[in-house]
Amino acid sequence: MRTNKRMTATRFERRPRNHFEVLLHKWRLGDEVRWGDLFAAWVQAPLAPSTPDVVRRTIRKVEAS
Repeated sequence: MRTNKRMTATRFERRPRNHFEVLLHKWRLGDEVRWGDLFAAWVQAPLAPSTPDVVRRTIRKVEAS
């Protein structure tokens, strides 16, 4: 007797690995995501410096190069 087993495809969704992919996934689902947050995650940079000291060090580094 032969049984007819039906194979069903299992759908695997790849989980986002980094902050950009998480935000992009949320945006695709229709969640509210600000453009600045998405862009900052894409270039892997903070949206705004956390302290004035960070701003000063960044300016010095740019001026030195």
